[in-house]
Amino acid sequence: MVANSDKRLAQFIATEMIGQLNAWPVIKKPVFKKNRQSTETLSGKIITAENVGGFFCNLEVKVLSDSDDLDVIEELYDSGVGFLVWLSGGDESQFRSVRKGYRLQDLFLMRCMNDYTPQWNEGLYKTGLNIDMQLAEVIF
Repeated sequence: MVANSDKRLAQFIATEMIGQLNAWPVIKKPVFKKNRQSTETLSGKIITAENVGGFFCNLEVKVLSDSDDLDVIEELYDSGVGFLVWLSGGDESQFRSVRKGYRLQDLFLMRCMNDYTPQWNEGLYKTGLNIDMQLAEVIF
């Protein structure tokens, strides 16, 4: 970019902070899905088409008892709209090497794809909940 040249803003997103989890959820099954479709030609060769695709992952917390975290999770399930997920939390120094999905620029608009199933750990009401969120990148 040249300092004094004209610039355009292609997109502006204004957001409101819902919250940040105090617990460290385990990020399971991260998938960058390209929606590949393959067709075999008459000569036996394959034609493959792929799209930009989307990102999917599960966040799992065993025994979540922090009331603020549980409020955030319930709000995410009840919101009915997409929310931004930043898996790195804005801190790349926690990783030995920074990989796709955990970089500063990897900010995904996602929604919960599974139903909210608050299960008490071992059936004890004072221990906390087991949380398993299935997240998928969405358009809105």
